[in-house]
Amino acid sequence: MSDAAENLTAESEIAPLVIKPLILRHAEDAAFYWTQRSANAYSPLLRFDRLRHFDRLLTAHLDGLRVAGAVGWESALKNLQRWKGAGEAFAAYVLAIEAGDKLRLQALWEVLQKNPDAMQDGLISALGWVAEETALPWMDFWLPLTNFPRLQQIALRAFSIRRLKPRVDLSGFFAATDAGTREAACILAGRLRLAEYLAQLQAARKDAEPAVREAAAVALLLLGQGAAVLADLWQASLHWNQIAQDGKGWVKSMATRRAQAVARYIGHALPVAHPGTRDLMERIPARQGLIVLAHHGDPATLPWALAAMVRKDLARLAAWSVTMVTGVDLDRHRLTAAAPPADEDEDERQTPLQDPDVGLSWPHAEAVAAWWRKEGVQFPGGTRLLFGGAASDRAHCLTLLSNGVQAARWAAALNLAQSDMNIPYLATSAPALAQQRAMHLLPKEA
Repeated sequence: MSDAAENLTAESEIAPLVIKPLILRHAEDAAFYWTQRSANAYSPLLRFDRLRHFDRLLTAHLDGLRVAGAVGWESALKNLQRWKGAGEAFAAYVLAIEAGDKLRLQALWEVLQKNPDAMQDGLISALGWVAEETALPWMDFWLPLTNFPRLQQIALRAFSIRRLKPRVDLSGFFAATDAGTREAACILAGRLRLAEYLAQLQAARKDAEPAVREAAAVALLLLGQGAAVLADLWQASLHWNQIAQDGKGWVKSMATRRAQAVARYIGHALPVAHPGTRDLMERIPARQGLIVLAHHGDPATLPWALAAMVRKDLARLAAWSVTMVTGVDLDRHRLTAAAPPADEDEDERQTPLQDPDVGLSWPHAEAVAAWWRKEGVQFPGGTRLLFGGAASDRAHCLTLLSNGVQAARWAAALNLAQSDMNIPYLATSAPALAQQRAMHLLPKEA
């Protein structure tokens, strides 16, 4: 064999075969799976085992990019430059952070700065995805950069999702000029249950920026002061719904998601048998009202859900709220019906991805009402239930965390945190492996 042939053989044994279209597909699919798991963080259908499966597929595509070296990086960057989404930012930032390459990070920052609100969640998620020893130096480096508030808030949010407490006093961040930094400080104090910042959180309830006030209210809810911040959460709901009503495109979508998130928290903060429940249900958008009922858990509120089942646009979500409270499986109890025919004025161009209740069963409203008349006595009002069990039952919540759907897992994690200040708040949107490690550490008995 000639020297040239021997060199070619040696090089082929060292360098992997790189097929650029295939590597670009890895970048596209990594962004797709990240977007899917992000969009389904509160899904009533996605169970933890499927989330783990999503994470395995996402990891496989990231590995394909890693093995491809420079071509993998170029494909991830090209994909981000084309689509400019959070999923694309996630894939590219994972590669840049793991490489520790400042030039790569600079190239990504130039793209992200063009529309940071739409893309920065990908960067934050990347900091939560890579190994702690890889992410922490960047988080520590960005945290004190007062001239770059966007990097400060990203660092604070990364500490939140990793459940790590920064090695600096956080007091200054609550008084930062940048509202996003103040909001991120509130989020961090709440997620980590940092009671030493109660005074700052109480002051933040009066912040000029609505998003900061909302973050402070949620943090105080996590610190056991839910009833005290119910009015704050209601104001946050009004704020986001107004923006959703006036906005278009991404702004409208973002505001709707924020309003639905607030509805989940309102459900947990709302005291059982609160005299303002009826007024709230009449004033809040109907879909968000059903979300409130599902997370509130009081069977006494289910007549609202039963009444909503006659509306085509609410039927599936209303049925789901009944399941969320009682645990009843509509399919197993034969309480479902065929999908109704499309209305004459219904937009036939709507795709399944535009259907907010895609995958949920259509209820047979009369059959469900009959079931409730017969079985409702098993679910007395005045108590909080989650999937048929007491929301305060630690064993029941731990079981849901292990094998429940994402919506129930999120509620179970919040119930556990509210029941005992010594129980860490578990992020059900975190990487599945990190969640498994955290669940092993949760106390099994009160």
